[in-house]
Amino acid sequence: MKELSKQTFVVSTSLQALNAIEMIHLLSLNDCTLILIKKQNRIEFDTLISFFPVGTNVYEFDFSRSRFIKVQNLLRFHFFLFKCKLLGHKPIDLFLGNYYEVLQNMVARVLYPTSSLFFIEDGVHTFKLVKRVNRQYFKENYSLKKQIRLLLTMGFRPLELTSKPIIFTTYNLQFEGLKVIRNRYRFFESLNQEKSISEDVLILGTVWYKTDLIDLYKKTIAAIWNENLGFGLKFLPHPSEDIMHLKDFLSDQGCKIVENQGGVEFYLLSVNSLPKRVYAFGSSAMFIIKRIFPAIEVYNVPLHTIEGEWRTNLKEVGVVERRDLL
Repeated sequence: MKELSKQTFVVSTSLQALNAIEMIHLLSLNDCTLILIKKQNRIEFDTLISFFPVGTNVYEFDFSRSRFIKVQNLLRFHFFLFKCKLLGHKPIDLFLGNYYEVLQNMVARVLYPTSSLFFIEDGVHTFKLVKRVNRQYFKENYSLKKQIRLLLTMGFRPLELTSKPIIFTTYNLQFEGLKVIRNRYRFFESLNQEKSISEDVLILGTVWYKTDLIDLYKKTIAAIWNENLGFGLKFLPHPSEDIMHLKDFLSDQGCKIVENQGGVEFYLLSVNSLPKRVYAFGSSAMFIIKRIFPAIEVYNVPLHTIEGEWRTNLKEVGVVERRDLL
C-alpha cells in the first residue's frame, strides 16, 4: 500500500468531486490521494478523475451495486482504514466532501490530518453544516440507538472535531470563528470561454416527484414547454430520479431525455454549445451553472419552500425565481 499523499480528498458524489478539483487548482496542489466512496451507479467517475493531477493515487470503494459487492467493498474499506492506522499514514491536509456522512466520518476518525481539515462544498448540505458549526455541533447528532447500531455493525463511533475546519464554499455564508474560502469556479469557467449559445432549453429533473407534487411537477414542465415554443427542449434527470414515471409525458411534450452520467455540470462541460436557458426545481446545480457558465439564463421553479439564505444566494449569482410557472 502506497503512503497517503500530503493532501487527501474524500468524495462520494460528482458535486463533491467537482469542488475538490476546484480546490486543487486554487491551491496549486500536485501531490494528491483520492478516496472515492461511490454510491450512485449512474455517476461516471472516470470523467471526474481525469481532472485530478496526473499520478493521483485513487482508492475506490463501490457501494452502488449488489448487496454482495457492497459487503465486499465494506470489508475492503475497513481493511484499508486498518492498514492506514497500522502504518501510521496521515495526510497533512484532509478534504472531506461531507463530514456528516458515516463513511466519510470514519475516514476522518482514522486519518485526522496533522495540519488542516477542510470541508468541501456539498450543495444544500452546506446550509445544514453552517447551522451545526455555528452552534458548535462538531459531532453528528446521532440518536443513541443509531450510535449503538453503528458500533455493532461497523465498529464506528462519530468523531468529534478537535480543530476548527476550513470551509470551501460557493455560498455567501457566515461561519462564526472559521476561515471560509469562496469557490468562484475559476478553473472550470476558464475551460468554457469559447462556447457558443444554442437555441436549446434544458430542464433539470428532481427527486421531489416522490411526494404529492408529481402533478404540479408535470404541470410546470408543460408550462416551461409552452413558454419556449420553437426552442429545442431537453430534460436531464436527477441522478436519483426514476425517469420511467415521466417518459411518456416528456415524449408528448416533444422533450428529449438526456442521459445523465456525471451531473449537469459535467454534461455542460462536455457539449460543444450551451443551452440558452436552464430551468431547475430548487437544485444546488443552479449556483454552479451561473458560476461556470454565466451566459446561460437560469430559472428556479420553487416546488418546495426555500430557506431565506439560499434564496439570497440565488439572487446573488443571477438566478431568477419563477413562481409564475407553478
